[in-house]
Amino acid sequence: DFINPEDVNYLKYRALTRNPWIEPIGHIVPGFFWKWLGEKLSQKSRKRSSSYTKINVDKVRSLIRTHAHRVFKLKPFDLIVTGHMHICDEYTFQEGDRKVTSINLGTWLEKPRTLKMENGKFELLEVSSLID
Repeated sequence: DFINPEDVNYLKYRALTRNPWIEPIGHIVPGFFWKWLGEKLSQKSRKRSSSYTKINVDKVRSLIRTHAHRVFKLKPFDLIVTGHMHICDEYTFQEGDRKVTSINLGTWLEKPRTLKMENGKFELLEVSSLID
C-alpha cells in the first residue's frame, strides 16, 4: 500500500477506511450498499491507475524497486512479494553479501499470476498454466 507515496488519493482512501469510526457504520449499513460502493470505487480507481501505469511503466517499476531497497534497510529479507502496482516486475539486487529479490505480481485483470515457492526456490506462473 505504501509503494507510491505520491498516490495521495489512495492514501486518503486508505486512512478513511481504516478509521475506527468506520467499522460501526459498516455494521449498520446493508451489505449491498458496501458491495455497490466498492465496485464503483474500484472501477474508478482501475480506470485511473490503468492509464497511469501504461503511460508511466518505467516510473512505476522504479517505485516498486525503490520500495524494496527502502524496506530492506528497515528489516532485511531475501524475498519481498508485492502487489497493488499493476505491472509484473521481478528484480534482484545485491545488498552486501546478500542476494535480494523483489517480485510484484501485477494485475489479475490482464494476466493472473501466482508465485510458487518450493524447496527454497520460487517461480512466477500464469494461473492459466495451472488450470490446463
